[in-house]
Amino acid sequence: EINLQLAEDLPAVEISCGELDIALSNLLLNASQALEDYENGEVRIITRSVGVRGVELLVEDNGPGIPVENRRRIFEPFYTSSEIGESTGLGLSISQAMLNKRGASLELDTSYKDGARFIIKLRGIKTDE
Repeated sequence: EINLQLAEDLPAVEISCGELDIALSNLLLNASQALEDYENGEVRIITRSVGVRGVELLVEDNGPGIPVENRRRIFEPFYTSSEIGESTGLGLSISQAMLNKRGASLELDTSYKDGARFIIKLRGIKTDE
């Protein structure tokens, strides 16, 4: 199940839709794989304003979470905890690199304990207001 909790009146942000699409697709694919064995698996996509012009996009699930011993490596190219042949280990590293290049970021929320939560931080467009 996918649950959308989208805030209204978010500030405009500058990011390529294609790049954001790739990052979200990778996060949703990872979440769905983590929830394969969960009968009541849920993925939440949450947007919220941060500060005056910032926006955060959260992708969280109620799966097993990411083991502490794997957390420091999840953004490394070719790192995967999947079985051989099931994953390239490039999704998170490519997504993070693309977003960083655009002044955005992708990080794991290590304080989240009910599964896994990733946060995409986007900068708003500066306006003359």
